[in-house]
Amino acid sequence: MPELEKFPEKCRQAIRAVAMLLDTDYTTAWFTILAESVMTDMDPADPAIPEIIARYEYDV
Repeated sequence: MPELEKFPEKCRQAIRAVAMLLDTDYTTAWFTILAESVMTDMDPADPAIPEIIARYEYDV
């Protein structure tokens, strides 16, 4: 997965999880994580970010 290597190492697992959850590419997943981290005032590497995104995906 060379494409994943361009993202911060501590966020790669979350990026992979969000990409699978949303059925999208790594770049879109990364920007989703960044947007969520800004809205919640959390670090993008926080393991709760993918869980929050998953809640949004299934609540709608």
